[in-house]
Amino acid sequence: MWQRSERLRPLYHLGEWDELRREADAIGSWEERYGGGQLGVLAHIHLTQVLVHQGAVPDAAAKVEALLPKARESGDPQVLVPGLTCAALVAATLGDDAQALKCVTELEELTRGSPTWRDYCLVWPARIAIAASERELVLALLDDRKYDAAWNVCARLTAHAMLAEDAGQSDEAARLYRDAAERWDSYGSIVERGYALLGLGRCDDVKAQIEGQVIFAALGASPLVAKAA
Repeated sequence: MWQRSERLRPLYHLGEWDELRREADAIGSWEERYGGGQLGVLAHIHLTQVLVHQGAVPDAAAKVEALLPKARESGDPQVLVPGLTCAALVAATLGDDAQALKCVTELEELTRGSPTWRDYCLVWPARIAIAASERELVLALLDDRKYDAAWNVCARLTAHAMLAEDAGQSDEAARLYRDAAERWDSYGSIVERGYALLGLGRCDDVKAQIEGQVIFAALGASPLVAKAA
């Protein structure tokens, strides 16, 4: 069952959201019957991201309300880091910038000295902080310690692209978004490729913008958070 829960993250990035919903429901039911630990938290983290993208924000908020206390209680970064990221995403979607930034700040503090976890949670905290004009918070997340795993490279490229866009450096942002879109495609994240293409579209690449819109339309989803929309 733990391995089934681990599958939910790649299912999210692959855009296989119907299967993700079915698996999350099955894991959650099993957890209620036999568990009581972290498994249900992991299942709901990725389901929450789908719900919020598809406009079921009250349902997503209810999931966060249930999962975050359990994630905090565990203190385990493999549930607390994505749990805080989901909480920040839902708060930002609800327009509660103060709560969203509180979660991002907590993530920055929690992941100091842990570059793997810092890059694991980087993309959404960076989007939320930039949307709230908190560039320094993004720069704090982009410290010098890093690993060159495929995910980490993609996530850091995306964050740098957003910083360049926010600074009005359109050409540099376009270069970074284009690189990020190609790398996300190679990595296998349809969702993050869609966000990178929309970023490239904001840099006046109409073809990229249309391609990004098609990705989200196929998912039955809307892109989230200020400049990502």
